[in-house]
Amino acid sequence: MASFHLRSCCAVSLCALLCNCGPRSEEGGGEAEGGESASAGTAGAQSGGGASTTGGSSSSSAGTAVGGSSAASGSGSGGSSAGSAGLPPNGNDATAEPVLGCAAQPWPDVGAFYSPFDIENLPLRRQQLLTTFEANGLSADGKVVVGTTRDPDTLGNFSISWTLSGGIAAIPVATEGESGGIKASCDGNIILVGDTPFNGVYRVDVPHWKYPLVIHGALPWVTMDPGASAIVTGLGQDREENGAVVNYPRRWTAATGPVELKSLKNTVIHQTSVDGTLVGSNEDELFRYYPASDTREPIGMAPIGGSTQLGSLSVSSSGYAWIQSADEHYDSFLLWRQPDEPVSVTCPGRCTMVDVSSTGQIALVDVTIDDTTSSWVWTRALGFQDLSRLLEDAGFDLRGRALRVSAMSDDGRAITGYSTPRGQQFGDRLFFYAVLPIWAYEAPL
Repeated sequence: MASFHLRSCCAVSLCALLCNCGPRSEEGGGEAEGGESASAGTAGAQSGGGASTTGGSSSSSAGTAVGGSSAASGSGSGGSSAGSAGLPPNGNDATAEPVLGCAAQPWPDVGAFYSPFDIENLPLRRQQLLTTFEANGLSADGKVVVGTTRDPDTLGNFSISWTLSGGIAAIPVATEGESGGIKASCDGNIILVGDTPFNGVYRVDVPHWKYPLVIHGALPWVTMDPGASAIVTGLGQDREENGAVVNYPRRWTAATGPVELKSLKNTVIHQTSVDGTLVGSNEDELFRYYPASDTREPIGMAPIGGSTQLGSLSVSSSGYAWIQSADEHYDSFLLWRQPDEPVSVTCPGRCTMVDVSSTGQIALVDVTIDDTTSSWVWTRALGFQDLSRLLEDAGFDLRGRALRVSAMSDDGRAITGYSTPRGQQFGDRLFFYAVLPIWAYEAPL
């Protein structure tokens, strides 16, 4: 994520909450970037870098998730997954309360917003890197954004991260071609980087400066558990066996290395869950796969349009909540959170699934109305809200731009993506990061 210095006691506490957990700073140091500060006090006030927040108290302490779901005990940092307490070893107990993939975070009630609108006082290279930064993923705690940017010298793409406190930072990998950050662990200390030309996946251990190549596979289908202990390439490579074309997902752990999952022939894995189970599908059903016992159980219907249809299904980082298109009209979706019954939601237009919180209270979808697409947030408390208008109503100046979200934190409060000039679907893209205000999730009294 990027950096902004905050003034006032409330703002300083926000900066402390969103400390830099990412890798080394691009162009040296881990210092916050000058000109990317957020002013506190008046909602929407811009200072320097276009980041803004408002004065006010932070939301409830860490450990309580938005929507009233408590995060289970456990550490979300480094290589250990958070909150596996309460789930049996194989996760077969349908009465067990699912947990968050990472511990919930305390966020400012009033929210926050950053986009590199005003960065003229930054070094030219940093300006160019920020304005071409594309966010692909967000650490499940909502603090570290990972993605790709264009090198102004070579015009090639390379991996980068961004934090509110530390700004942009290069992600070290030893690729021979272009690369991009695609996933991050709970606290962002482990980042997956995809080698674009060769579909190689590097597991970057930021604090220890290690970045081995661990697995190969189609990058849009790479998942990992929130603790980064298991990495799965969910869409296998086709090959011929006994006169038929088959493929197998592959799973990496430090103990086993990459292993083909032979019992999952011609299936697609959509998420690696907090407890190590896998959410997958074939043409008949959505299922949960238990690596320890090499068994699967049905948990829902197969994705509309086929398992490889991007945008018809999205699974939370915990692996226990998901949204999927209800039919081929794409004008409604089902929200599932085990062990609850699914909730049917009618869309204001054609809906494409983007992300869902592990609480099952918050869903992000792209909505297309009259050939114009923008991101909307749906909550159980308030239904649908246009994301751009929601943040403008909260007092943040979006400069007439419409937001498209690429990822959301596990608790549903932090989001990232890009914006375009409103009404221009293919206008210039500009990175943004936001924390949504608490009232976006709470029904009025």
